[in-house]
Formats: sequence, C-alpha cells, structure tokens
Amino acid sequence: MSDELLQEKYLNLREKLARKPKFKEFLDEYEISKRVLERAFGRDAYSKLQEACGDTANKLDLKRITKDVIFTQYGELTRELGELPVAADWSRKRYKPSDSGLSKPPHNILWSEMPQNFIEHFGSDPSWKDVIKIIKAGLPDTDSTKPDAKNKEFDKVINTIQNWVPKRKRNSEESYKIELREYLENNTKYSVSEETGESNVDLVVNDKYAIELKKNPSLPEYDRLFGQIARHFNNYNYVIALICDVTSDDRYRQFIRNIDEIYGKLNLNIYVLTK
Repeated sequence: MSDELLQEKYLNLREKLARKPKFKEFLDEYEISKRVLERAFGRDAYSKLQEACGDTANKLDLKRITKDVIFTQYGELTRELGELPVAADWSRKRYKPSDSGLSKPPHNILWSEMPQNFIEHFGSDPSWKDVIKIIKAGLPDTDSTKPDAKNKEFDKVINTIQNWVPKRKRNSEESYKIELREYLENNTKYSVSEETGESNVDLVVNDKYAIELKKNPSLPEYDRLFGQIARHFNNYNYVIALICDVTSDDRYRQFIRNIDEIYGKLNLNIYVLTK
C-alpha cells in the first residue's frame, strides 16, 4: 500500500473522529497490519505518517531533539524569510517540537525567547552572522527602566496558554473560549472572568491580563482584532491575542507585521499565540 493512500486513509479517519486517530484505531479501522505501515514509512512508521499528514506524532521522543537542532531550524527559517519568524512559519515547516511544545520539558523555551536564545547559543559562530544581524534588526528596542518592560507573571500566563492543547477542533470561538477557561481554572490558581470591562474582552486572568480569542480570522476580522486590542489597552496593561485554526499564513503574517509596526514601537505588552 502506497504512502499516499495511507495518508488519505489517515486524513479520512481524522475527519471522521474530529481528532488525531490513535495507532490502534487506525489499524482497526482499515484492517491494516503494522508491517504495511513499516513497508511504506520504515521505523516509527505511524509517527511518520502522522507528521506527513501535518499532525504532531503521538509518540515523539523530545529528548532526541537537541537545542542545536532547534536553533539550527530557527536560524535556517530566519535566513529563508529574511526576517524574524512567527509561530505559524515554524508550524508550516512542521519543525519539531511544535511552537507550543518548545515551552515544555526538556526544552522550556518560550517562543518569545527564541531570538535572544538563538543569539546566546550561536552568537560566537561566524556561520550565523547574517542570521544574527536579521534577528537583531527585528527585535524591538527594550529599556529595562520602563514600567512593565518585564513581567514574570505575564510570561507565566503566556506559558500556561502555550501548554494548552484543545481537546479537538472546535466549530466556534465560544467553544474554544469555554475550554480555555476550564483549562485555566482547573490547572492553575488563576482567577478567570469573561466578557468584562468597557472593552468587553473575552477572558481576563487575575483581573490583569486580557485575552482576546479568534478562530481562523478573515482579513476584516484581523482588522477588527487589531482595533479590539487597542481598546483593551485602555483598560489593561497586558493583552494576549490567541488565534485558533490559522489557515492563511499570509493573513496571519500581515497581522503580525501590523502588530509589530504599531504596538511594538509603542513598547506595549502584547503577545500573539496560535493554536
């Protein structure tokens, strides 16, 4: 059986289940033996099949992915783009671990920390001189004397949301919001409220950190999100924009450029996440 046919079967079952199929579920559904998969994909066949279909493998040995590998991937991506990558660029390349997986043990790297960590890791290697130049040009000017330049609690909230994995693909923003709120309340000591304040923000953590959630925004919806973020800053000093089910890298990248161009230059505390 060809790898193309196996991928087609996997995608059909994923659509049927509305989630990633488990190894045994896939074998039982199509009465396929493990040997058939191994003939098509070799060692760790099912993991490779999942990755070929755009999913993170259920079985993934993160210990085999060293920081050298992670930062080499990041450097090559930066060089290819000629600018700082966003998380969607990393996902599009299917690099491992995923942008959310980076923040988990054993790596514990926030996506926001990737540029600086790359410089620290490869700063003395002349082969990355061009990439470091791109990274430094893309980093916003920082001034530790400015208020709110660094807030560890905000970083912790970001990290917590990065670790959240939706149970399945949802049909609406409201469903994602409900699941995220349950996750935050059940797995942390945060207080969480919703639809609060004059700006009517989706969720607020500890009465301090605003979260605005969108599902696969169209271009007009990205424009609306940009305006909502501005209103949230009238009431909160910290804003997280969480975008689920991104299907257009172009729209997402343009949104990030707009965020960097306006809010970044104002040194506002905004962080954009994808799921």
